[in-house]
Amino acid sequence: MLNAIPKQWFSWDFRILDEGRDVAEMDLAFWREKGALSVEGIPYRVYREGLANGAFILENQGGQMLAKAEKPNALRRSFLVEYEGRKLRLEAESPFGRAFVLRDDQGVIGTVKPDSFLSRRTTANLPEDFPLPVRIFLLWLVIILWRRDNGTGNAAPDSGSFTPPA
Repeated sequence: MLNAIPKQWFSWDFRILDEGRDVAEMDLAFWREKGALSVEGIPYRVYREGLANGAFILENQGGQMLAKAEKPNALRRSFLVEYEGRKLRLEAESPFGRAFVLRDDQGVIGTVKPDSFLSRRTTANLPEDFPLPVRIFLLWLVIILWRRDNGTGNAAPDSGSFTPPA
């Protein structure tokens, strides 16, 4: 189980814990849907191929793509994710909630949920057989949608709050 904890009051950068142990940092770029992950001290790059469209990519430090996600519909909060030949769907659990589910052909295999209604602190229960960078990439995809929904890229000043859209 992964826990994402905001680093500061006004940022969308997170510390990632796995069973209570610090394992990664997630830093989101302010202006674009890209960022940097440091997973157990190893850097990874996350970015969107285009400015307003294109796939979301997880890349290792050698430039190799590890996972890819595409939004099948700009109006829906969902992604089609490809990882090692597997096809997955990461989508909002309900039209108005912030919880997301990860599905494969068999059904739900994981979840990403805020710890409370107004919190940016997050718990992700994702398949343990997925490498840690891939699980964090899935978490990053959800967080960038939450930041979009927030509208400003900034959070309210309590280091864990979420300002719901009006």
